[in-house]
Amino acid sequence: MLPEPVVEGEEGTIARYKDALVATDLLIESTRTGFGQFLELKDRSAVDANGEVSYSLTAKGLTAKADNDGSVTFTDAKGRAAGVLPSPVMWDARVDERSGEHTHRAKVGVKVAQDGDTVILTMTPDAGFLAAKDTEFPVMVDPAINIGATFDTFVQQGSGTDQSTATELKIGNTPAALPEGVYKWRSRAGDGSANSAWSGFRTLTVDTEAPAVSKIASGVTVKGVRDIRRKREGERR
Repeated sequence: MLPEPVVEGEEGTIARYKDALVATDLLIESTRTGFGQFLELKDRSAVDANGEVSYSLTAKGLTAKADNDGSVTFTDAKGRAAGVLPSPVMWDARVDERSGEHTHRAKVGVKVAQDGDTVILTMTPDAGFLAAKDTEFPVMVDPAINIGATFDTFVQQGSGTDQSTATELKIGNTPAALPEGVYKWRSRAGDGSANSAWSGFRTLTVDTEAPAVSKIASGVTVKGVRDIRRKREGERR
């Protein structure tokens, strides 16, 4: 039995179930494509207690299948994709100064079992990540659910997992600074029939050296200022 949830978030879209497991809060966030489930491991006492976590879902008429990349696809009786659970990830409390992102991440193992319309998903957090001395708690475990086969996502170096449930759009490389130089980039988007075309190339120049600041000679002297002041005083008289 879950405790009474506490509603959080700027838009009131997060329900926090405090101490749903030992030293662990369960967070449910409503998104535009479905919902996200987060486990917040508060400290190391949660590590030994929660070696793995199982979720029971009711998916009437759907079949769940684990994919090679760690994601789970839900298909209907005709084999059409009806939903997806992107590859779950976990991260600790550290934040990158440049991007504001939690870049210390690890994968989460997934196993799928199904009995009729009941799907049991078992998540196994990376034990080495949790036991590492440099891991900072709380640690978040993110198994999100995306309802429907169509979604937006972002592509970002340093993040190799499906980010279709994210609420922002990102592209490029933010975890680390780019070395100086000129970079070229282009993009391509495909429709449901795999039709696509590349955009033109765009360039980005990275120059970390601050520009030189020239000294500007004003040509104004103390004597000149005094002369102007005397002239104005004489006109007022």
